[in-house]
Amino acid sequence: MVGVVYLYGIDRFNEDIEFMIGHKPNIFWQATWRVISPLIMLVIFLFYFVTKVSAELTYNVWDPNFENFPTLETLTYPSWVYTIIFLLAGCRAS
Repeated sequence: MVGVVYLYGIDRFNEDIEFMIGHKPNIFWQATWRVISPLIMLVIFLFYFVTKVSAELTYNVWDPNFENFPTLETLTYPSWVYTIIFLLAGCRAS
């Protein structure tokens, strides 16, 4: 949606819609495509990002020295792992 509106161009997209259905989309669709939907997607992305960043990363290990040995022990990742994840996410986003 963002690619169509801001890269392809909303005016060309409106002309394509007019060619297909005989009239241009009304102001509701214009506002939705240009502003409302990108803002909703941004809010969802930010909420997801904050939720994932604030979560504590853990992993399970099979440790015979654990006091509840038949069950798996849950450990947290070291702090440097968060830096690597942040760098990889930055590389992925660009």
